[in-house]
Amino acid sequence: MRSFEAIHDAIWPNVQEIAEVLVLSVPMIYKWMQPKIDPEDSGAKNPLDRLEMIIKTAIENGRSDEKAFAPLRYLAGKFNIALLPIPKPDPNLGDVTEGFAKTVKEFSDFSAKYAEAIKDGRISAPAAEAIDTEVWHLIQQAVIFNAEVKRVVR
Repeated sequence: MRSFEAIHDAIWPNVQEIAEVLVLSVPMIYKWMQPKIDPEDSGAKNPLDRLEMIIKTAIENGRSDEKAFAPLRYLAGKFNIALLPIPKPDPNLGDVTEGFAKTVKEFSDFSAKYAEAIKDGRISAPAAEAIDTEVWHLIQQAVIFNAEVKRVVR
């Protein structure tokens, strides 16, 4: 997805309302929803393009990922969204598919073990911490798997 497509998905068909809320002209909002790849294109740099430029510049100037991605984390937090970086697959893990399948199996076994503890609505702090760790490990592996699938699409 390109930035102007994402803006279109978020704004359309409420262009007038968005323009009013942002105190901008309706034509400007429409320009955000058009490509701006070549100088001849009618589109304009939209807020996503600008945010991308801010993050790229921050990284190029040596800011840590944590600092460079702070605007994204801020927005994610405002809308109660989990922002997960896509980790790079570990070349020592071997096949990503096998790694993901192994993680899913381990998580299944782990879930069965703690299912009874969760049923009664009471769980110890160490058990809750273990569950949290396993859940995030599963999510991380799923994200790695998904990134690998996208990488090999032909």
